[in-house]
Amino acid sequence: MTRLTFYGGVGEIGGNKILLEDSSTRILLDFGMSFTQAGKYFDEFLQPRCLNGIGDYLITGLIPSIKGLYRRDLQNRDYGLNSGQSSIDAILLSHGHVDHSAFISLCDPDIPVHMTRLTKHVLDTLQSTGISGLETEFLEVSIRKQGASKYVKKRRDITAHLSGDQFTVGSFKIFIFGVDHSLPGAAGYIIQTSDCSIVYTGDIRLHGTHSELTRKFIEVAARARPDVLIIEGTNIDEEKRDSEADVERKVLDFLSNERIKDKTVFTVFPARDIDRLNTFYRIANSLGRKLVISMKQAYLLDLLEGEKEYPSPSLNNDEMLVHVPRRRWPEIEEPAYFLWERIYLSHKNSITSRELSKDPAKFFVYLDFYSLKELIDIQPPEDSYYIHSRSEPFSEEMMLDDRLMNSWLELFRLKRFQAHASGHASGKEIAEAIDSIKPKRVFPIHTEHPEAFIALAPDVVLPEVGMQYTLT
Repeated sequence: MTRLTFYGGVGEIGGNKILLEDSSTRILLDFGMSFTQAGKYFDEFLQPRCLNGIGDYLITGLIPSIKGLYRRDLQNRDYGLNSGQSSIDAILLSHGHVDHSAFISLCDPDIPVHMTRLTKHVLDTLQSTGISGLETEFLEVSIRKQGASKYVKKRRDITAHLSGDQFTVGSFKIFIFGVDHSLPGAAGYIIQTSDCSIVYTGDIRLHGTHSELTRKFIEVAARARPDVLIIEGTNIDEEKRDSEADVERKVLDFLSNERIKDKTVFTVFPARDIDRLNTFYRIANSLGRKLVISMKQAYLLDLLEGEKEYPSPSLNNDEMLVHVPRRRWPEIEEPAYFLWERIYLSHKNSITSRELSKDPAKFFVYLDFYSLKELIDIQPPEDSYYIHSRSEPFSEEMMLDDRLMNSWLELFRLKRFQAHASGHASGKEIAEAIDSIKPKRVFPIHTEHPEAFIALAPDVVLPEVGMQYTLT
């Protein structure tokens, strides 16, 4: 008998946490952060306390109460969850966005985690280049044993797959396939249990640079004749979305009609969206400029070097530079750079803010929200340009950040232009996917409008948090 329990991703965008059980086999489909739930209790300066282990996460409902799932060293109180052995046989990770992956860092490192090889590179980047803490311990955890004064490093049990790989977990036969999303390595899963077949899409789109991946996944899913389809619906209420090609065309059309010869052109886009990076790399080349990226983006590109599944620009060509921000006090000799950053200090393609200011017409510069202070050192010419290639703000926190960004743009008289393509399928694309796969039952997740699915399939179940659903 196969059962599903949804602990997240219900009636909201993100936070996917889905338990799938069959006989004695139990797996989780993703284990991500709910932005909605986190926003109720925490913000940038009010965060869960590391010293309380999983306690703050449990009490505020960010993670579910599942025995044997969490790291024993984080259970410094008796929450009744430490069963002595893991109750979860594996976690299947669809991709590396935090609303799908963040809380695997809290899980027992002995629980096997399956993902694509590209997703492992993304998580490596997040852990190696991000702020250290419980929520970034994806690949390696720091365990403090009772009575010990030092942490012990432990590698998480991770299997990195190629698209099309097949593997088994207990009574489950599992197939992993790459899909198109706004992040390298996104995957969907086809799962055969003892008595039914299940398709889990993760996050998908059909209008991106690699839409053929999603189309292939849909074809294979249709051949599986699934009993259940668990499908995302972020943009179920939108008929059409701009494509990656639309972004390139709009930006080129805009800049071609502007006098940019002596101006600096800046951009911001999702930092690990390599498809978007490729788009702006081509735009920069078309304008006779060099794309300037951040050190974090350079780190990810280095990891992706040679990955045939996901071709990306190489740092070893002369058309792309790595921005090294200034972090040296006048009276201190040693600059304050992390170890991972220091490789780029002497990289042949590194460039400083001061060097960027000398010849603004040469560069197309990635500058995210947290790097806006670099404008003080770059000193761009008035009426330069800022291409905003992220989604428009939709939460109170994002609106505040957007107001701050606009203040910086106004301070330096930068002209803002918006051009973005979503990482999620439109309503029309979702309808086409369901029609092609023809599942017996549909569970819509990762959407604020699950009711919109009722018209798309004969048997649509609107899941509730914590409710167990028997599939056979």
